[in-house]
Amino acid sequence: MQEDWPGTRLLPLSPSAGSASRFFIIGLGYGTGFLLLFEAAQILDAYFSVSLWYPAAGLRLAALLWFGWRFGFIAFVAELIVYELCGFTDVWLQPENGIVPVGRVAGFLAASALPILCYALAATAAARVPLAPTYRHGLAYVTRLCGAGALAALLAALSTCHVIAASGLIAADELPRAVAAFWVGDVVGILTWAPILGLGLRRAMANRPALLPNAPAIAPPLAALQGNAPPASVVVESLLVCVIAALLMHTNARADGAISWYPLTLPIIWSAFRWGLGGAIIAGLGVTLAIAAMAAIAGIGEPRSVQIFMVVMSLSGLLLGAFSSALREERASLEHRVRVRTRALADEIERRRRAETLALAEKQRAELYLDMTQAAIVACDRDGVVTRVNAEACAILGRDRRALEGATVIGGLIPPDHRPGVTLAIDELLNGTAVSKTFATSMRRRDGVRVFVEWRAVPLHGDDGTVSGVLLAGIDLTERAHGEEQVRFLATHDALTGVYNRHVLPEIVADALARARRTGSGVAVLFADLNGFKRINDTWGHGSGDQILIETARRLTARIRETDRVIRIGGDEFVVVLEQIAEPRTAARIALDLARVISRPIALKVATVRVGVAIGIACHPLHGDTPADLLTAADRAMYVRKQRRGSGIRVAGCAPAQSAPDPR
Repeated sequence: MQEDWPGTRLLPLSPSAGSASRFFIIGLGYGTGFLLLFEAAQILDAYFSVSLWYPAAGLRLAALLWFGWRFGFIAFVAELIVYELCGFTDVWLQPENGIVPVGRVAGFLAASALPILCYALAATAAARVPLAPTYRHGLAYVTRLCGAGALAALLAALSTCHVIAASGLIAADELPRAVAAFWVGDVVGILTWAPILGLGLRRAMANRPALLPNAPAIAPPLAALQGNAPPASVVVESLLVCVIAALLMHTNARADGAISWYPLTLPIIWSAFRWGLGGAIIAGLGVTLAIAAMAAIAGIGEPRSVQIFMVVMSLSGLLLGAFSSALREERASLEHRVRVRTRALADEIERRRRAETLALAEKQRAELYLDMTQAAIVACDRDGVVTRVNAEACAILGRDRRALEGATVIGGLIPPDHRPGVTLAIDELLNGTAVSKTFATSMRRRDGVRVFVEWRAVPLHGDDGTVSGVLLAGIDLTERAHGEEQVRFLATHDALTGVYNRHVLPEIVADALARARRTGSGVAVLFADLNGFKRINDTWGHGSGDQILIETARRLTARIRETDRVIRIGGDEFVVVLEQIAEPRTAARIALDLARVISRPIALKVATVRVGVAIGIACHPLHGDTPADLLTAADRAMYVRKQRRGSGIRVAGCAPAQSAPDPR
């Protein structure tokens, strides 16, 4: 931040109780300081006609820069009082014939007011001129100070010397020399006293806001004035630099040339590098006091060369200190930026670490959720390659994760008979023509278990909004499918024997007739009724009767072809439907074989028994063209056979055929 110079509203225009006291305090302080510096200039002035330095000018510029141009009236009154106390007015106001000429009074007032006016104008102009934003505190301070001081001193020298010449105190031919001496003396005083007085006053005002409530509380850019007491090493360094400067002065300095006094710049250079602008200001003030004291006490050196040396030394010290402070500020700013950037990088690294930790935790949580769900989750890319599966998918499909991930959906999950439809569904999702698809698949796992899975597929979108893959969620319907199959089985099969029941008998016969009509072949219906079953059931119990029924159904099923059907219609009655039978003779031969198989002994838990069977035979198209006609004809033939001979077979509408052995 640049050095902020005060504006012009530090002191109120309208007097009040508070402002009057502030006027008095500020004026008293300024007058006291001006008196001390004015007396110091008189004491340490080597030549009465040529002022080597004028420190009061530094106080004047610092006060006007700080308080603004309105302070000029207070400064004018205070300086008049100082001139009177020092007897300076006697030089001007020398009475002629006991009367002080009006011109002398006017010249004295003009000579007293013109420097203040010039300094006020220069200070106001310096405060209003903006500086480049790249200037640092110290460089901005030195630039404004030197510019304002040189301008103010020049205007004051020109105006005041002309007033003095007009008053007759100096000759006209001495005017240029007087202007130069006046200007250089003020410049030396400004360069040595204005920096430390201005910044010191600013610091005092910042600590005393009651004195100037409108003053900004801005600390000066002087590290040397703000730090703690220097350590012992700094004191030793300071003494060593002073000793070296004194030795060089004793060896090289000449009384007739101020240029040989260059060793005096060593403390300034060292202070500038050691403490920056603050050190250069303090060292420059001390060296200036030393030069003025040497010139006043020893009377050495030509006045003009001494003045030039003091100006060059003071200005160089200020510039060197300003650049040193600028470098320090740049270094501090760079270190600050590095620290800020390092903190930012550390924060960014920590933020990314936390984000990665959070992402990892979210991923693990998502994987846990996927593994806990009872649905099979499968993700694949646009090429159909599986990129992610959960544990349920591995369990349902009977394969491990490594075998599934990397395989294609079509080749690894979908059985061959379902692939065309599933491929079409996935293509529609990838092309954006569908938002979801549902399909079911069945496949046999490696362990031989057949699984039924219902899948629902939706498209996956990437960061750019395009479809990047497909997500499939599958539900295992194996148990439900098995349950449905069991229900259908119980609805169409006999619960005891496992063969078909009477509810599907008409449908079975109708289907067989339909196929026979298409192929031109015949159908035979065998109606069988066991003989002696009731006696065994009553003698040995229903358990023994159930065993006879189960064994009979087993023997019938084992002796017929895969295209034929065995149906239990109730009790001990069975129906056998034979397809592709050309004539009743073939059906009678098969029926006779079945009767012999049934009549074989059956080993029960309590005894070995034998049952007979009566079988009635009806053939299509000879005995009927409908299921009801065939079943009725076969039932009648069985009844006739059972009434006449007991066991044996009989074709509907024919004489009794060969009989099977009757166990009775």
